[in-house]
Amino acid sequence: MVQFANTESFLFFSSILLGFFVGFYYEIFRFFRLAFPHPDLLIIAEDLCFLLPLSPLLIFFHYALNSGIFRWFSIAGCVLGFL
Repeated sequence: MVQFANTESFLFFSSILLGFFVGFYYEIFRFFRLAFPHPDLLIIAEDLCFLLPLSPLLIFFHYALNSGIFRWFSIAGCVLGFL
C-alpha cells in the first residue's frame, strides 16, 4: 500500500512539474502574441504549434508513468502547474 501511495505522489508532483513547463511554453507564445499583433490566421497557426507538440507529450507522460490509466489527480496536477 505504501508503494502505491508513493507512486501516486510521484505522479501528482511530476504532473505539476509538467504543467509548469507547459505554462512556461504557453507564456512564450503569449508574449509574442501580445508584443506583435497578429491576424487571426496566424493566431490559429500559433495555437497549432502550441498544441501539436504538447498533445503527444501529455499522452506519453500519462501512459509511461501510469500505464495508460486515467487518474483525475494527474490531470488536476497538470492544470495546477499550468496556472
